[in-house]
Amino acid sequence: MCHPEPIMGGAGEDVRPVEQITITAGSERIPAFISRPVGNGPSPALLLITDVFGASPFYQEMAGRLAHEGYITLVPDVFHRVGELMEQTLPAAVERAGKLIDDLLVQDLSASIDYLRGRPEVEPKQVGCMGFCMGGTFTMIMGARRPDAIAAGAIYYGFPVNGRPSPTRPLSAIDEVSKITAPMIGFWGDQDAGVGMDNVEKLRQEMQRLNKDFTRTIYPGAGHGFMARRSEADVAAAADAWPNMLQFFDKNLRVGSLAGR
Repeated sequence: MCHPEPIMGGAGEDVRPVEQITITAGSERIPAFISRPVGNGPSPALLLITDVFGASPFYQEMAGRLAHEGYITLVPDVFHRVGELMEQTLPAAVERAGKLIDDLLVQDLSASIDYLRGRPEVEPKQVGCMGFCMGGTFTMIMGARRPDAIAAGAIYYGFPVNGRPSPTRPLSAIDEVSKITAPMIGFWGDQDAGVGMDNVEKLRQEMQRLNKDFTRTIYPGAGHGFMARRSEADVAAAADAWPNMLQFFDKNLRVGSLAGR
């Protein structure tokens, strides 16, 4: 499973509250959660794309933690077009994800990016994108589809290769690499058989071939969804990935970091 539960079981002083909002994009209304740092000054922003379980408590808590770190964080409901998850099991979540339409999901994520860029307190107007599992896949895709708006992307165990393309879900992140302009960082566990380390290596090679700014870390013994901290190896991977991700975004998203790009 990925992340249906909170990160560490309860909010503390390092977790800002989340607010439920609605993003209007033409006739479409996208439910979302947003969390903001303390104060009204300018802040960088992050689009947080969920896994197949959607905007679970895990992501609401993570948005609050990122807001504590100084990032306005938006978590759109990427499943609003296909309905609620009626059973909190992986098979049910995967079945619901199969009902998505890639082109419409890209539209909703693009509208979410524009929403962040339109908020007066968001500075700089380019935003960061990060995602987990399916969300990691779409972090790469949105980096390619919105190079005008994405300044940096963090990929947590995303799928570089679409192993089961369909007429409604044809997109494969590795095919989009040529259009990515933002720096990307990625984290995987070497026991993640679903993603496949051979596919992560293909992504590395393609990024290198096209001279993209890409850093990957593969954690020995960690599995898919290691941020849920199920094993000792997962705990170690999560403890290393989190500060590295924050340092990456601090470098690429703080005001002044985009000068000259």
